[in-house]
Amino acid sequence: MNWSRGLFRVWIALTVFWILGAGVHFQREYARCCKPPFDPSKPFDPAELPVAPWIDVYASDLIFSGIVIVVVPLAVLLLGLVSVWVIRGFRPTDTGRTVAPTRKIGPQRGG
Repeated sequence: MNWSRGLFRVWIALTVFWILGAGVHFQREYARCCKPPFDPSKPFDPAELPVAPWIDVYASDLIFSGIVIVVVPLAVLLLGLVSVWVIRGFRPTDTGRTVAPTRKIGPQRGG
């Protein structure tokens, strides 16, 4: 079993879910805060709709959210890499072992 590869795949899946969840959250947040009010007495004119009103209002929030979307998965990946490095540091090394000479079994030639 390859723990490193399996945990990396789990990280990829969780990162995809994290980004999708953040996209859904921001879409809902935009729909809640920046939807123009509906006025049935006026005819609909798409030219009057603001292009991106949320950029002016929530620019700092968008920058912070973008940083959070990227930094959280990278921090989790870094934590996993450091954990694997620490755990592998506790493995015994082969340099301190001595191998006993093997003894041949069966008839021996010579002497």
